[in-house]
Amino acid sequence: MIKNLSGEYETVEYDEKKYVMLYDNTDNESYPVHWHNAVELIMPMKNEYIVNVGGVDHHIPENDILVIPPCELHSMPAVKGRRLIFQCDNAILGGVPALEAAMRAVSSPLIINSAYDTELHILAQRTILDIVPLYSSRAELSDVKIYLRLIELFTAMREHQLERQKGMMDCADDKLDEYSEKFSEMEDLKSEYGELAFTVNVEGGEGADRLSEIKTEYNKLKADADKIKDEYLAPSVEKAKEAYAKLQSGEEFSKVAEEYSPDTEGNENGLLISVKHSGSYDWSKEVKDAFAKIKQGEYTEPVKDDEGVHILYYLSDEPAGEVGLDSVKDKIKEILMIDVQEDEWNQMLETWKNDESVHLNEELVRSVTYSPVSVG
Repeated sequence: MIKNLSGEYETVEYDEKKYVMLYDNTDNESYPVHWHNAVELIMPMKNEYIVNVGGVDHHIPENDILVIPPCELHSMPAVKGRRLIFQCDNAILGGVPALEAAMRAVSSPLIINSAYDTELHILAQRTILDIVPLYSSRAELSDVKIYLRLIELFTAMREHQLERQKGMMDCADDKLDEYSEKFSEMEDLKSEYGELAFTVNVEGGEGADRLSEIKTEYNKLKADADKIKDEYLAPSVEKAKEAYAKLQSGEEFSKVAEEYSPDTEGNENGLLISVKHSGSYDWSKEVKDAFAKIKQGEYTEPVKDDEGVHILYYLSDEPAGEVGLDSVKDKIKEILMIDVQEDEWNQMLETWKNDESVHLNEELVRSVTYSPVSVG
């Protein structure tokens, strides 16, 4: 149940003198469509969790992390299990000019898992698990330490995004920086619009004129950003046209991909894509829309999105139904072992806590209890 919901707007009720909120959630209940000004991180601990963000279902396996930006409409169906749900006040990080570049990392929904980037996945896990004992701590600097960990995570996310952009796009760093700056300004306007729209439409406050101004400013920034994107994508567009012409002339897709694609290594069998759900790779709307129009054995025309230019080939379908035990037994064993170790550890801690002769080193306990476990 969402405590403070007015229409679709949720007011996140932070604990007194805290600017973060953490839920160790085991409720088997649905949450209606809503949005808030907080950045939200969700990590399932037991069982997969499902979150619909902007009309797209994100299926999050255990120990993977979904990042939901501020002002994004999202909802959750009732799912049995346990997940850590963390929210932080976007106004604190977003209001610091020096952190603007890092906050661009949370401009769109993202699932962080080992397929996306192994090191980033481990860092995201560690960040969430480090926050758990800090959140329950009454230490004076606990919130400061939480935000320092978030800054480290968001910075690493942004660095990864920029590296991917450089790998996909043939352009100078100053062009990427210029585009990122425009994009950041657009995200700031979205946040301002969300907060002001709540004041005007729900509370009956003033600001309707400013809402109109924001729309005008946003559209101008978007036009400028699109122009920059077209400029730095131009070389990639030309390469994609050459590749498409070769496909049209009858060359095999695999050979053309090997010649033109910068990231075919490890993808010989293709990558999973769904037009309804998110997967291990977070495909853009442009890519999903184009893929939905082709049949097995067909390829698309060049598709342009924020990460570059793509030509998609419909290789095969992933069959639905039961998965063979041999293909998942090692994963099951690993998960069960983690559960058993966690249960045994918790029982041992309870025994020690009730034994007056035992002195617990809380810092050491936290470092052991919440060390990251990678099951990706």
